[in-house]
Amino acid sequence: MAKVLEPPTVAAACCQGVWGGVGCWDDGRSYSWCCTRVSLGSRNAPLPEPHCEQRLAEVAAKLKPETVNRVLVEPVESQMANLRLPPAHVLEPFLSGPSSLAQVMLLQLVELVVRVFEDREIAFWAHGNTLVGVLRHYGPIPWDDETELGVFANDVEDVVGALQTISENGHHAFGPIAMSAVPVPRCVRNCGQWLLSFERGVAYNTSKFRHPAVRIAWFDPRGESSSWRESFGVGSRGLLHHRLLLTKLLPTHQRRLYGTLWLPTPRDPWAVLDTQFTAGSCRGEARRFIEVCHIQACRKTGTAFPIATAQASSVPCATLAVAFPVVLLRRKFASVTSLLQTLGTMTAKADGDARRSGLGGRHTVGQVPRLSLSVEVAVDVARGAHVLLVGQELAGSTTKGTACWVRIYGSHSLVTSNTSSVNAL
Repeated sequence: MAKVLEPPTVAAACCQGVWGGVGCWDDGRSYSWCCTRVSLGSRNAPLPEPHCEQRLAEVAAKLKPETVNRVLVEPVESQMANLRLPPAHVLEPFLSGPSSLAQVMLLQLVELVVRVFEDREIAFWAHGNTLVGVLRHYGPIPWDDETELGVFANDVEDVVGALQTISENGHHAFGPIAMSAVPVPRCVRNCGQWLLSFERGVAYNTSKFRHPAVRIAWFDPRGESSSWRESFGVGSRGLLHHRLLLTKLLPTHQRRLYGTLWLPTPRDPWAVLDTQFTAGSCRGEARRFIEVCHIQACRKTGTAFPIATAQASSVPCATLAVAFPVVLLRRKFASVTSLLQTLGTMTAKADGDARRSGLGGRHTVGQVPRLSLSVEVAVDVARGAHVLLVGQELAGSTTKGTACWVRIYGSHSLVTSNTSSVNAL
């Protein structure tokens, strides 16, 4: 007699396979459809891998260079031309970032963490300040010496075991790695937040934590871990339920540049930041993180930072383009049609072709995944503007999501090329 397999638990079905893994709810289906026992296996039949960069290149070829320049580049470069720099003491905390050695140490530590999480198939993503760095600087925030990663696992012991492996093995060049639990308000034990740092790192003031460091925040399928409350305010009256937030966080298949590394980002990274900066540890403070750069994007607990209170805590991001590239403009487009109406030409035939190819329409089972589009304009004073057209193939019930981009303006490239990037115009 054949062995009868036990049906997967709700947590396993929704958060490790059917829902969190492949975006079941993207098709507007109910919780019961996605997360009960019926036909769980039949929803995971894979489709051929999509070609995100190929589809995006087709869109980019229809853009008008002169329109891109007028609508996107000229406003940013005009902003730079008319810029009045603040006094030196205002810029000082932003320009006094980690040393080149500390930057190398940080990326080496992040790479160790990423490797272990991937080997153990633990879902993770760039979180908090690190996600800001990924989206605004294509790397670590220049004045920050900490990387923050969110992790999604069923049990806290899965995360602890992975981190202990990193701590026990250390680094071949930078030596032993310390693992410290981070204190969390209203949490006594198993708070689900840790800091990894090299024992040879720097300890600021009287802090027991050393830097550079990697901060880990654990998110569980049940919405009970303290990171849900600290990051998003889950559990407070009137705020989003954790399952709704998970639809923005997972799946994390797309990766964005982080210095010399590539880090997974949430499924909808901009929406995650908006939610975190208004509902979570920012305590309701508005954060326009492309327009205004903050020393700390959100107040953190448990870590001492070497920032004098008398120094400015925020400046217009445009003023920092004197020192390093900054993304100063982002525009999101609901469809290929709206993009081409703004930056190119759209004929009736082209509109029909776009809809048939799945570029702008709603994704359903068996179709090419819908392509979400945006443009990002980064600038520095030496090289001027650089414009990326970014596409994200949204994960559906049978497809994985991915991100790709094309350079549509600028003689230089702030994002190093990979298999998902091509040039256009």
